Amino acid sequence: MNRCVNNNYTFTGFWRSWHGSFNKWTVRYLYIPLGGKKTQHLTIWLIFFFIGLWHDLWWSWVAWALLNCVFFTIEIGIMFYFYSPRRLSLRKQWYWRYIVAVAGTFNIFLLMIANLAILHGFENSILFVKNAFFSEGGLSAFVFSYVWLYCGITMMMEIREAEKRSKEVKPF
Repeated sequence: MNRCVNNNYTFTGFWRSWHGSFNKWTVRYLYIPLGGKKTQHLTIWLIFFFIGLWHDLWWSWVAWALLNCVFFTIEIGIMFYFYSPRRLSLRKQWYWRYIVAVAGTFNIFLLMIANLAILHGFENSILFVKNAFFSEGGLSAFVFSYVWLYCGITMMMEIREAEKRSKEVKPF
């Protein structure tokens, strides 16, 4: 069984887990024919816009697709940079897991913003974020949420490490 959708802190893991059968169909009939991993940074744009239009012809779905593509492309670039063989010594440092947890927490906020675009569209998503985090009490809510999610991600990472030690590794 795939990992629970709520036990992911990357766009890749989240969308692989979101809708298993639809993900398999998308990979088989869109992702692989469009070039797969070697052209991932380009194919996700076509795939997300297809999925957005497949859901409905509303601007909010275009906003959803655009935000997911932008954030996903940034994640791909960061992963490519930090998971190259030249960065192996950095990944072996004691503090690497904390860097990943901080970045993963930020990623969850980006996932929330991208998915809120379905409800709010382009302009209102920005207004929602502004009202949620930059109004009275917004900063403390953001800090509390960030710490809460950070703790959850460190637990997710520990679960993954325990799976590796017990040889019961999940696919992502």
